[in-house]
Amino acid sequence: MNRTFLDDGSGLLCKILEWDTSFFGFKIAQVAKRKVTLHEADLMISWATRDSIRCIYLLTEVDDGDTIRVAEDSGFHLMGVRMTLENNRILLDQKLPASMDGNITIRASEAEDIPILREIAKVSHHHTHFYQDQNFQREMCDSLYETWVENNCKGSADTVLVILIDHNPIGYVSCHLSGNERGRIGLTAIAPGFRGRTLGVRLLTESLSWFMSRGVRQVSVVAHGRNYVAQRLYQKLGFRTTAMELWYHKWL
Repeated sequence: MNRTFLDDGSGLLCKILEWDTSFFGFKIAQVAKRKVTLHEADLMISWATRDSIRCIYLLTEVDDGDTIRVAEDSGFHLMGVRMTLENNRILLDQKLPASMDGNITIRASEAEDIPILREIAKVSHHHTHFYQDQNFQREMCDSLYETWVENNCKGSADTVLVILIDHNPIGYVSCHLSGNERGRIGLTAIAPGFRGRTLGVRLLTESLSWFMSRGVRQVSVVAHGRNYVAQRLYQKLGFRTTAMELWYHKWL
């Protein structure tokens, strides 16, 4: 039996996540399907147990009652709501970059920004399913997002835009080109002391302009169900919810 993924003969059921496994220091896998039967759940749990996998992620549709019942009957626990929002080209055209005050600028990230962006990331993503799962040490979750934003700046994103006040970085947004005139907003955050001042609107508006200049017609972003502030911000900029999914974790 392959030790990195489980295939029941009709398709991929579950696979080990190499990055998560390496980062947290124990084996983590994710279910490869959105819909799961009780038989498939039993197969995955048996496979994970034999291969000393500690945690399995499952992402399923919010209205899939059958899979939700299977998950809960199999010992998976709900850890969060994943919302996908999208903005099409017509809405993008209505959102041109806001004029910047003299002491506020937005530019692409530079190497010297990374230590400050890591500190912002450390305190900015506490709504995610990692933080909701007490089996993950909080310090490791902090480090996860610190590493994530640094990797974005070093090339895993197509660009990271940074907003600065008096030349000091106070927020960021990572932008990813997906092909076929589509783009995706990744990590975004404003430092705690600067929230509620429309800086997030300015930063995201600039990101939409960046996408437009590269021929992108549709931009998507993932928001967490607990983060209603981010949801309102995206909606203000013309994003509309297109999907809702549930994060479940199973620990062995």
